[in-house]
Amino acid sequence: TNMRVALDRIGALLRAAGDSRPDGAPDELPPGRPAIALEAAIDDVARGLVCDPKRKRERSMQAIQGLQGKGLLRYEAGFVWCL
Repeated sequence: TNMRVALDRIGALLRAAGDSRPDGAPDELPPGRPAIALEAAIDDVARGLVCDPKRKRERSMQAIQGLQGKGLLRYEAGFVWCL
C-alpha cells in the first residue's frame, strides 16, 4: 500500500539524516530524534508510488497523513519524524 511505501522511504531518509537537529526544526521535535523536511519526504515517497504521475504528490501526502493518523510519525512546521 501507499502507506507502506511511505514508511519504508521515510525511514530510509531518517536513517540517513542522523540525529542532529535540523535548522528551523519545531520545538515539538524530541531531542536526538532525526527529522527531515516534509517536502523532501513528499517528493521521495512520490517517486516510489505506482500511480498516475499527476496524482503522485497527492497520494504521497495522503500516505503521510495516514501514517500520522496511525501514530507512526508526525509532521509539524515543515518537518517529519517518527514517533
